[in-house]
Amino acid sequence: MAYELNRSELFLFTKPQNRLLFSGAGFWPIAQAGQLAVLMENSSERLARFCRQLALYRQPGKTIGAI
Repeated sequence: MAYELNRSELFLFTKPQNRLLFSGAGFWPIAQAGQLAVLMENSSERLARFCRQLALYRQPGKTIGAI
């Protein structure tokens, strides 16, 4: 269904014991909440690339905010 909708960036939540199952399907862990849940995505580098892009917008200073 995701392919038919042209969705290439996929995320899922699952139980930690299912992590290996989804790893075999091309998903990589992003974060885990103890033994409750693990967040996975279908890219091993997308999150790191996104963080690098955010660094380009970094502004110097101690007090910075946005509304």
